[in-house]
Amino acid sequence: MSRHAVPVGAHDSRSRTRLPVFALCAGVLVLASSYALGYARTAGARAALGTRPIHHDVYRDGTFTGWGDSYHGRVQATVVIRRGRIASAVIATCRMRYPCSMIQALPPQVVARQSALVDVVSGASQSAEAFSMAVDRALALAARTGREP
Repeated sequence: MSRHAVPVGAHDSRSRTRLPVFALCAGVLVLASSYALGYARTAGARAALGTRPIHHDVYRDGTFTGWGDSYHGRVQATVVIRRGRIASAVIATCRMRYPCSMIQALPPQVVARQSALVDVVSGASQSAEAFSMAVDRALALAARTGREP
């Protein structure tokens, strides 16, 4: 038997190292793409991409409601406008499959940011997006232009 010959049934050590390296590279690729997709779903990234209009100081005073839909249910948001600015926002109705307590921190973000762009909540991303959609629809009704969503 020559020095480089491998007996039948024996494993070449080089072939055993290829699989873990491939799996590691594939794992890094999956993690990087997941991070990139997750970043695109954050409020800052959505604002940078310009996916939703932000209506600053263009609202009629009053109380406006809107519904947001997702795969897991619906959310209704009520937005109060005073002096052309968002004074308050609440989750009026929540008909989601999962507990709505996970998105209770989002209404104060609407007031603080004066827009429907809220953070996506880990574990309740679709609920957060449904709430954001509901606020956006309420703000569209409040817009001075009177445009419908």
